[in-house]
Amino acid sequence: MHKNGFIATSLIYSFFLIFLAIIANILFSYAHNRILLNNINEGILDDLNESISNKYIVLENHLKNGNMETDDSWLLNNAAYSNFSSFSGNLSIQLNKGNSSISQPLSKNIVKGHKYYISFRLFRNGLISGNNSVTLTGNTTYNFNINYVNNGFFSNWVLYSGFIEINQNVTQTYNFNIINNTTGSYSNLHIDDIMLLDITAIKDDYPESTLKTYLDNLDFIITQKSVPKP
Repeated sequence: MHKNGFIATSLIYSFFLIFLAIIANILFSYAHNRILLNNINEGILDDLNESISNKYIVLENHLKNGNMETDDSWLLNNAAYSNFSSFSGNLSIQLNKGNSSISQPLSKNIVKGHKYYISFRLFRNGLISGNNSVTLTGNTTYNFNINYVNNGFFSNWVLYSGFIEINQNVTQTYNFNIINNTTGSYSNLHIDDIMLLDITAIKDDYPESTLKTYLDNLDFIITQKSVPKP
């Protein structure tokens, strides 16, 4: 009886050791496979992120309330928020005839060597002469003008856009300004959906005409947005 009991105990002990060996092997294989899987996943994520970064760019609108949907952020001179007409949303800013302007101090400094794209929509309902001047003012003034010479009647929203490249050291906060010096038979001149985008990351990758067409066709960016490259 003692001999049989010893044999039974030995068998149980042997099975127990085999069971432990199997469990240990399973755990080791699981840990090894887990490490392999993590490495594969990290490689896939790195490749995916690189692919995305090559195809997309994050563009940020450096202007607050560029779509005029809240009556703040802009300093108004002979101008006012209006619900008469808007390109998007409910509000725009009406620029009165003669000398009127809107301006905003930039919350982020512009940078030497960077290139910026500026765009906005204008509405008018009559003949117009004169110009709108778009400026970045600080220790240096950068600008481009939109000139109207007996420009015809239209009563819809028209896109205007251009580029400004910073070639001087920036030593102070800059203001963004749109100055209206127009006359004519129009009774309403409104502005909406203003953007100031830093496009430095792609400025040397495409001809300026290609960039302008691409940027002109972007949807309005309120703050920032990841968009496909041209």
